[in-house]
Amino acid sequence: MGSIPGFLVCVKVYKERMIMARREHQLVKAGFTLVELLVYIAIVGIVVIVAGQAFSNSTKMRVRTQSMLKASEVAENVAKLDGVRRCWRGWG
Repeated sequence: MGSIPGFLVCVKVYKERMIMARREHQLVKAGFTLVELLVYIAIVGIVVIVAGQAFSNSTKMRVRTQSMLKASEVAENVAKLDGVRRCWRGWG
């Protein structure tokens, strides 16, 4: 019977040490785990890919629009020159 109180003391000391160890562990943990870093890198990678595609598509659209505007401008100038030629032919 004399060993039961000693056992309870050991259990109490063990619980206190576990609580202290948890507190110390919580205080020491100040960084990221490898899994957290891998998840963040994966998310950033996906965002970069999506943003890159959007930028690429907008750049292609801008070049296409500029080319169409230039072609329209050239066609307009040709039409004006053609109108001037017809006008001169009519006078001659």
